Amino acid sequence: MVRPDPLQELKFEKRLDALAEALVAGRLEEAQTGYEALLAERPDDARVWRALGVLRVHQGQLDAAIQALRRAQELDPHSAGTCNDLGEALRLAGNLEEAKMAYERALALEPDHAQALNNLGVLCMQTDAERAQACFLAAIRAQPAYAHPYNNLGVLLERQGRQDEALRCYEAAVVVQPDYHAALDNYHDLLRRRPEMLADSLKRLVLLAEGQLAGE
Repeated sequence: MVRPDPLQELKFEKRLDALAEALVAGRLEEAQTGYEALLAERPDDARVWRALGVLRVHQGQLDAAIQALRRAQELDPHSAGTCNDLGEALRLAGNLEEAKMAYERALALEPDHAQALNNLGVLCMQTDAERAQACFLAAIRAQPAYAHPYNNLGVLLERQGRQDEALRCYEAAVVVQPDYHAALDNYHDLLRRRPEMLADSLKRLVLLAEGQLAGE
């Protein structure tokens, strides 16, 4: 078996990183051209197939995304991240049972995968509130600086009429990620309906922010 050249592998990874930055920045055509070029060089590289699948999700091409992510999974069946990405593509395509299976496969491989825990929680919100809450709490424990499960737990608690607890979750989400618009909207909407909660909330936000700064 021929071992990969370390220098060539490093260059390849840098190209992957650059294309990931292009994807995050919304330069989708640039990312697509780059991933297609990488696939021409390495047609059996699971990392490229996974990245291409994520790109297809951003492009709204869900069938192509699922196909690419399934190929990545075939090439690297032990990647929890690929299973989670496949679950998201399946969920967006409306294949909820298959999405659930993909998230559960991710968690079988990596029980503390915060994104898969959060995504499975979202999927369970309508049918199994208890499991959804457990997933969100596990995601928070696994990755305390990940804002999404705080917000989603807040939404779940608010639906149950637990507004004080929900507000604390929104507070945590916006402290962790101040530009997280969904959490900010939920926070402001709840306070518009319960303005008497504002003063205590502001005190908690100051303490949370101070605690976060102290930990940096």
